[in-house]
Amino acid sequence: MNENQKEEIRHGKEIILNYSDGIKISEYNSNSKKALDKIIKELSPNYSLQESLYKSIRPIITKQLEMQSIALKKIIEENVTPMQKIIESLMEKLKPITEHINEMLPYFSGLSEIIEKLEENPDSIINWDKFSKEFSSYFWLPPYMMNSDQILEVMKSVHNEKELDDYLDSYFEEKTVEILIDDIITRVKPKHKEIMNQINACYKGKNYALVNTGLFSIIDSLCSFFVTNKKYNTYRINLFKPILNNEKRTSNYYNYFLLSMVNNNINFLYGSKKGTHKLARRHLSQHGEFFSNSRIETILLLHTVYYLLLINDIYSNYEKSLDYVKRKKGEKEYREYILINDKKRFMREKNEKI
Repeated sequence: MNENQKEEIRHGKEIILNYSDGIKISEYNSNSKKALDKIIKELSPNYSLQESLYKSIRPIITKQLEMQSIALKKIIEENVTPMQKIIESLMEKLKPITEHINEMLPYFSGLSEIIEKLEENPDSIINWDKFSKEFSSYFWLPPYMMNSDQILEVMKSVHNEKELDDYLDSYFEEKTVEILIDDIITRVKPKHKEIMNQINACYKGKNYALVNTGLFSIIDSLCSFFVTNKKYNTYRINLFKPILNNEKRTSNYYNYFLLSMVNNNINFLYGSKKGTHKLARRHLSQHGEFFSNSRIETILLLHTVYYLLLINDIYSNYEKSLDYVKRKKGEKEYREYILINDKKRFMREKNEKI
């Protein structure tokens, strides 16, 4: 064998290796021999060498393709077939629904109409839920003598806390505020009537800082209606949370939303909420740190007093029902209100941990 023939064979082997490594399983079909013929034709112009190489490599490549085909078939059987069975089972279970879907469509249509009507009704639970969340985010309560239609109009008109304050500052004419104060005076206990009369006089003189200080003292007293432990008389964060949790399944939705809004309002007044222009804060005001001398914030505090009076009446069965207890989460200690009915369970859990 001369050097040219040796070089030709070496070149042919390289091509064979390249093709045998790169053959894809998708090329394995009934025309495999044609594919092999095409490969062999590229190996050499020497027909005898081509024929010899063809005969030697054809069984190897054919076997490789057969093994790859078997492997693919196994993968399909192990993965695709179970998935197909799952899909078939799911479709079988959904069959009753798909068969009756046309019968169900009128019910969905009716439900859609009901929701639309609820959204159109200002007094619906959907709108009160939206209203309570939006007004609570601005620390307000339902504006006195404002009906549901007007409230919806307010919600459409304002987009932030300051816009709402400005809107309500214009809405509350002096005559409306006078009626609100008179209403409060008729509702408060005798011990608060005198201070409310003086608050009224200070309001008419536009002495809002003095009014606010007096209103905070009444708010403290009205909140204490629900608690047993007077030691923590100035801690009021989430005061009504236990009642809300207890009432969520049974309460009239209007009363429930109202209690939720009062809870958020109290959290604002007794907390250190940032990101607001309001200065009405119970602790800082009562300790002489700073005072709110704003008319609209005075009207806000009048609303707090008014709705606390309503809440005390609506939820009178919760009088002296709350206790302020200490809890521990990890290394951190904190306090919260719980219902007296839950106190025994709380003490039992506490003793078990000890």
